[in-house]
Amino acid sequence: MTLGIAARLAEEKGVEYLLEAIPLIEDNIKKEVDLLIAGPIEPVGEEKYKNKIMNLVKHMGNKVKFLGILGQKELRNFYGSIDILVLPSVNSTEAFGMVQVEAMLQGTPVVASNLPGVRIPILKTKMGELAEPKNAKSLSEAISKVYRNKYVNTASKIFDINKSYEKYRVVILS
Repeated sequence: MTLGIAARLAEEKGVEYLLEAIPLIEDNIKKEVDLLIAGPIEPVGEEKYKNKIMNLVKHMGNKVKFLGILGQKELRNFYGSIDILVLPSVNSTEAFGMVQVEAMLQGTPVVASNLPGVRIPILKTKMGELAEPKNAKSLSEAISKVYRNKYVNTASKIFDINKSYEKYRVVILS
């Protein structure tokens, strides 16, 4: 199974909890798990966190691959190539998480932290599961559940760009 993260390598993204969850997921589903990380790995002010993640990753062999910054077409291909997008955010001020919608529009289910803004796409679409922040066991259980289930792609109905434009026009013109 292949998991993906689309985010900068920053402490509030909670990457270490997903790395900690990978052996638990492998035990649950009896399959190897790979992780693809799309996004910048050199964010300003996050050098200490990057070192922490790199130390965790070096013990995992080839299971984790850093893809760097992807263009729009590459990002769509990335979402289509992974089994599950994971957003293990740990900061309660983390926002909506547009990457979830982008993945869902490609038919890819999501596991995200149960945080106020972050949980909205999953609650609206039912295309994934929520996990408790900073909890590798909860993350592994949610990922294993998503892996075992099929999800109906409702994202295009809920996050239809034309409906969004129309609602925007109504607000602007009133």
